[in-house]
Amino acid sequence: MAIYFGQDLKSDFSGDLVVNSRGDFELASATRTYIDQISFVLRTISQDFAASNYTVGANLHQFIGQLITDALYQDFEYRVISVISKTLIKRNDLEVTVVPIDVDEFLIYIKVDGLFINNNGEYETDALDIIFSFPMFEGDGIRLISFQSRSS
Repeated sequence: MAIYFGQDLKSDFSGDLVVNSRGDFELASATRTYIDQISFVLRTISQDFAASNYTVGANLHQFIGQLITDALYQDFEYRVISVISKTLIKRNDLEVTVVPIDVDEFLIYIKVDGLFINNNGEYETDALDIIFSFPMFEGDGIRLISFQSRSS
């Protein structure tokens, strides 16, 4: 089990940065930072960030509108696992379950085991459960449905 640490700027549901009463940007927890990073990687097309890094995006847009077959299902699950384990989470700390819920729609359950520690060295949690839908009901892409920290 790896240690995951670091914090990023906090954003609200619409993506706007959160500013505190003193006018300073707030920091997200380490847990929320990793949830946001996973969501970003899954929603991104790699060419969107070609100037800096071709490995950022999962390119899941290629699956939108396709009927689910065994080969497509396996390719989708492999793509989710490989992009997250290549860029964010150690492979042995990552479990991904993709569940078809319609002929062209998935739920993606992501379980991350690891110690999450903030920049102050404070323990936050030792595991995350994250659920996304793909594609979003109201448009293309991926949507975070829920997340939960699990402490032992």
